[in-house]
Amino acid sequence: MILATLLAASTGMAAPALDVTWVETRPDLRDKVVLLRWWTDGCELCRDAQPVLEHLHRKYAARGLVVVGVYHPKPPRPVTQTNVRAAATKLGLTFALAIDADWAALRRWNPDGGFTSPTFLLDKDGVVRFTHPGGRYSAADAAALRKAVARLLRR
Repeated sequence: MILATLLAASTGMAAPALDVTWVETRPDLRDKVVLLRWWTDGCELCRDAQPVLEHLHRKYAARGLVVVGVYHPKPPRPVTQTNVRAAATKLGLTFALAIDADWAALRRWNPDGGFTSPTFLLDKDGVVRFTHPGGRYSAADAAALRKAVARLLRR
């Protein structure tokens, strides 16, 4: 069963601002389908979701998908780009990375709390078209996300 929740960035709504620190360089998000997933190191649920995100990045980046892993340290604390890059490398991540050290962006996108690793899929106009509240992706969740990405890239 696909998980559903009421998130600040609800399906069909314009996405909130994404005020984060970019690791290395900020990707061009204009006119792109953007997939955001908050994550942290040491989180089994975050780790288990990463292969799905990496697969989507590798399969669809050339067609206009930008996958962004938004790192949020637990507990909130200052972190360096080097720390985040090392954690991402350990997981085999090759997509864009950002840091939300104080969780301000996370609270803006997901103010009611719950899991701290939500997923948001934005269309080329910055409208949220798919959400996942966080935690582990079930097989159905991963399939629904892949289908939503493919659909948005066809537009």
